Amino acid sequence: MMPEEIARDIEERVKRSLEYSEKIYGEIAKEISGKDHILLLTTGWLKSPACGTQSALASLLGFSKSVHMDLSFFSRYIAPYHDNPTRDWEDVGLIIYDNPRDPWRGFFERLVRTLHILGFRGVVLSLGRGASYAKSLGEGFVVLDIPSGIDPILTYHIAVIRAILEIAGREKPMPRIAKLASEVSDPHSVIPDMVGRYGKRLEEIMGLIARETPVFIATCSSRSYAEGLIIDGVSISGLYDISEVSDIATLGSPAIVSYVEVERDLIPPSIMSSIISGRSLEIYLKTDPIVSPIYFRILSMISIAHRSRTVS
Repeated sequence: MMPEEIARDIEERVKRSLEYSEKIYGEIAKEISGKDHILLLTTGWLKSPACGTQSALASLLGFSKSVHMDLSFFSRYIAPYHDNPTRDWEDVGLIIYDNPRDPWRGFFERLVRTLHILGFRGVVLSLGRGASYAKSLGEGFVVLDIPSGIDPILTYHIAVIRAILEIAGREKPMPRIAKLASEVSDPHSVIPDMVGRYGKRLEEIMGLIARETPVFIATCSSRSYAEGLIIDGVSISGLYDISEVSDIATLGSPAIVSYVEVERDLIPPSIMSSIISGRSLEIYLKTDPIVSPIYFRILSMISIAHRSRTVS
């Protein structure tokens, strides 16, 4: 594919996510608006939607009472020990994010059903499970099912950020809110520029992946890059939060390090030395951290397109 074709293809994928996000973000806004606490549940390696939600809540609403947990952990060790979840969790907003890959996809239905039986209520963002799944849960959970063919990571991030921006626009109107709202409503306009600006680095990253199996080191703002590659079938040997790695030598593999420019000071010296030496590669954006997960997912789409072009 030529750069223009790559841009058109990704623009279409982003457009589908935007259109579907428009349909569902209102339900998410209703779930989190006015709540004293917000609980975000994910499974496996797919964590960026929840940590991104936490960042947006804190940065845009000044809301610090959000908690991110693994769905399996919560359903096994916390949920069963509440006598009356409807009462005890009345002021808690609950969002549960599906994972498209097995074995986590297989666990999801059973775990959500367990929470439903126990009396929990909230929003379930499911993936391609159809109307029958929502009907099977009955009342209590609002199931927002994202059809196959629509990118889950992009849709998660766009829909939740739209919901939080809507609340912020009412409660804390400011220029930054308006600017972010404009970006989120039209992220595909920058795709041709992204294809040209980052194409060479993304080709280098895909070349490193082809030669070796690197680890990924990411911030919350950039984690969607690695997660997007995993969803698209790329094998990696590990995905670490940047706070988990003090010495890159202990990982035993070259790394792909992703971050937003304002997070550069979070990078440990050993990781930066590996980047400077050329053993590891970095990819970073000069964007607002709140919308960066959207752009990093777009970068992973461009990466896959470059790999396909190389193979073909």
